[in-house]
This record gives sequence, C-alpha cells and structure tokens, in this order.
Amino acid sequence: MELGAAIALSTAKSFTTGRSRTPRLFVTTPTLGLARVRFFEDNPRRVYNQSTSASDKGMRRSMKAKRTNGIDVPGAAVGELEAFLMESGTVGDFMAHRARYLSDARLVLKHVGPGVLLEVGSAPCHMTAILTTCGVQVTGVDLDPERCRWLIERHGLDVRPCDIERRPLPFAEGAFRHVLFAETLEHLRVDPLFALSEINRVLEQGGTLLLTTPNFYSAQNIARFLLGRGITDAYEEFSKLRRIGHMGHVREYTARELHRLLRASGFEVVSLTFKHYNYRGGRRGMAARLAFAILPRRFRSYQVVVARKVTSSPLLAPLD
Repeated sequence: MELGAAIALSTAKSFTTGRSRTPRLFVTTPTLGLARVRFFEDNPRRVYNQSTSASDKGMRRSMKAKRTNGIDVPGAAVGELEAFLMESGTVGDFMAHRARYLSDARLVLKHVGPGVLLEVGSAPCHMTAILTTCGVQVTGVDLDPERCRWLIERHGLDVRPCDIERRPLPFAEGAFRHVLFAETLEHLRVDPLFALSEINRVLEQGGTLLLTTPNFYSAQNIARFLLGRGITDAYEEFSKLRRIGHMGHVREYTARELHRLLRASGFEVVSLTFKHYNYRGGRRGMAARLAFAILPRRFRSYQVVVARKVTSSPLLAPLD
C-alpha cells in the first residue's frame, strides 16, 4: 500500500451511503508512522465521536476524503500529517494553513504527478511531507533546514540548506522539470530577482514553475488601508527573524507585478488565479464568505501562478 492511501474493505454497501451493520476494516499505511487497523460499523460519525485520540481524528479526515471512484490521495496525505502533528503537539501552525496545503498538493499532482519536483522554501516542511506521501519525488531547499530536523528525520525528507537570495541553488542547469515556490516570495528581503534567476537556471527549457503568494489587492488589505492600518504589522514581521528564523512578509505583490517579475526572469505566465482558503467562525466568517461571493475574484487573498520557462536565465550574480 502506497501514497498514504486509506482503504475501506467491506462486502456491504458503499461507505458513504450504506446502512448495513457489517463491520468493516479501515487501514492507513505507515508512510508517516500512523499505521492503524481497526474495525468499525457503518456509521463513521459514531466511531469518531467515541474516539478521543488524535490519530483517530486524522483517520476520520481520511475517511471523509474517500470518494466514490477511489481515494482522495492529497486529502489522505494531509489527514495523516495532521494526525501525526496532533500527536506531537505541534499542529497549531499546520491548521492555519491546512486548506492551502490541500489546494497546493492538488495543484502539484495535476502538473507534476508522481514526478520529480524542486521545492524552494521548504520550512516548516509540511508541504514537503505531504507531497512525499503523495508519491512526488521532492527535493527541498531552505535557509535553515535544521529548524525542521525532527520532521525531516521522522519522514525521511530531502531538504538542503541554501540562502536563495545570496547563494546559487546547489543544482546543475536544467536539473528539474518542475519547481514549487509556495508562500516564499513575500518573505524575500534582499534579492528576489536573483532567486527567480536561479529557479530559471535549474529548470529545463519549457519547465513549469508553480508559484503561490498573497494578493496585495486582497479585500482585507484594502479594508486595512481604508481603516488607516498597515498591510502588515512591521514589528510582528521583523520579529520573526529571531522567533522562527526567517523574515515575515516583507512585500506582497499585485498580479501585474508578478507578471513583470516573471517575464523579466524568463518565464511566461500560463495562468494566474485568485483563491481564499480559511474562514473564521461566527459572524465575521459569514461576512467574509458573503463578501468573497460578491466581490470579483481578483480581491481574494492568494494568487496561484502557473508559469513556463521560455527563455534562458538572466544568470544574475549574487549581490555579495
């Protein structure tokens, strides 16, 4: 069994619609150290409510991800990692980004499949683990992989040290067909053009860059501006240098700026879409859902770019 898949075995009716009381067997693979075998009756909610363990909650998410024509592999992988992080007591940051992780994993599988991928900016290595579970051959680079050593060792991840704004990527020209550059551009404070130049260099001609980053013109950013607030909290973002080891959001970009940056770095934008992932509960969450349903998509919180390498890298030199 591979790819962190969850498999329901039964001679009774469909898992989602059956009414039989026949016990079934639910299995998760040990890809992320979460192997479980247990019998349960047809009502998965009853099993979930009777369970208090973090692992069972993660399995519940995997059960919900099961589809009529097979397993939702990204959903199962996200659920397994969530369960492991809950057991280790480090799930908080993961939950804040869970919906985005799932969306990004589906984007990668759509364009890469079980192929080879370079992930630029891996920490906290959640996406690295999810994609590895999905069967993607991921090589990651990060400013300081040691801060994620426990997760890297636990899941056998390949993450290499590199300051992508000051040092060349440690790979030959054209070494990769696909690069994931997710939620990293906005953190770069020295030379993002050099980072993009290096990404181009290690991509083969016609290779794919998958880039995600916050949207400068999101509805919440505009609201903050109208209320006289900054787009980000400068103290909070700079304090992350000492607290988590890298800069917070230095600069968020407009869609037009992304087009210009990528074009100057030898890429052609194939598609640029806008998304919003997380909604709060209560009235504020309901108001946000209503606002995003009414407003044009360009005011959503995140930009998702698929770009293709069309010209050679400008081969920029690092500044120091």
